[in-house]
Parts: sequence; structure tokens; C-alpha cells
Amino acid sequence: MQNSRIWNCEPMADDALKEGNYETSIEHHLRFLKNDPENGLALYHLGYAYGQMGDHLSEIVYYKKAIDSEFIDNDGIFFNLGMAYAETGQPENAVLSFKRALTVNPGNTDTLCELGMVYRQMNNYELAEETFTKATLIDPDLIKARFGLSIVYFEEGLLRDAFLELKQILKADPANKDARALLDYIINKD
Repeated sequence: MQNSRIWNCEPMADDALKEGNYETSIEHHLRFLKNDPENGLALYHLGYAYGQMGDHLSEIVYYKKAIDSEFIDNDGIFFNLGMAYAETGQPENAVLSFKRALTVNPGNTDTLCELGMVYRQMNNYELAEETFTKATLIDPDLIKARFGLSIVYFEEGLLRDAFLELKQILKADPANKDARALLDYIINKD
């Protein structure tokens, strides 16, 4: 569903956000929202600022308000909501948010990788493998997805598959310490 509204935000609030001055950004966004409480872009930016300050519960609240105001054409809001849910130990909600982000932008490999990581944390190795594999089909050189696959394979005891993924990573990035450490562990295991 496309939203026809053109979203604008208060420039000083956004400048503060871009500069990493999150407290000032929050103040300006809150003031701006008093006059336009349904402004999805401002609500989204406010949630983001709270998230950058480590207040993930407020981050979630404002992302949900932005979505309720029909700010739904941007996969970033659903991605960030998924990250906030993951950060607050709500993996089921994280999965739903990442899936929603993928309905807006199905080829987003960052979203696929984060979804794969949440599935892995939930011990749903089948869906984790499927999701990381989708990301590698979109970008065969995506180290984050290949490393995610190698961890899934390792945790499932599929050491040969993990080994092959790690070799691919080290071929593309010989200095990758995480891949090297896991590969060395697999080689020296037993």
C-alpha cells in the first residue's frame, strides 16, 4: 500500500540528528510534533534518536507511532524496529518487523542477514540457513551472510559446510579474523 503523503521534518531537528546530537534532536522533534503529531517522518526520526541513545523501548514506541501514521513506504523503519525488538529480547517481534521490511524491499541483504541472525538466536537453523542463503544468492560476496551460514552450519555440526563457507570468506577477505578463528577451531577440533 503506497502512501501519497509527502513527509517533511523540522530542519534543525534533522541537522542535530545527522550531527549525532541526539538529545537536541529529540527536543526539536518533540517540539515539532506538538504541531504535527501524525508526522511519520518526525516520529521515525525521533525513534531513531532514542535508539541511538540506547533507549530502545522509546525507540519502539515512536517507530510504532510512525507506522500507525502510515509512514510505511520506507523499509528502514521496519528494519530499525526489528533491530530494536532484537535489542530488547523480543525475537518474535523482530522477525515480524524484518519480514515487513522485506515486503517493502525484498532484496535488502542487510535485512536478510539480521533476520537470519534472529532465526539463529531462536535456534531455528532451517530458517536461518534459508535466509542467509537468500542473501548470498543476491550478493555472493556478502561476507556477513556467509559468516552467518558458517555459524549455523557449525552449530548444527555440519563442519564441512561451515569449512567451505569460511574458505569462501577468507578467499574474499584473507584478513577476516572471525572467519580465520572459526576455521582454525574446526581444523583443530578432535
